[in-house]
Amino acid sequence: MEARGMMRYNDTLVHTSVAFEVWGLDIADIERRYAKLRKYGMVGEAAV
Repeated sequence: MEARGMMRYNDTLVHTSVAFEVWGLDIADIERRYAKLRKYGMVGEAAV
């Protein structure tokens, strides 16, 4: 995290945006795909 300019509070806390980047998660892409599934009725409100 320090290499990315984020302050580390302790050894157990990780900044969310850094974690998503390191794990290779593209949240915008996931949200687009989820919205498409909702549009076509493939997931319901209860799944949220």
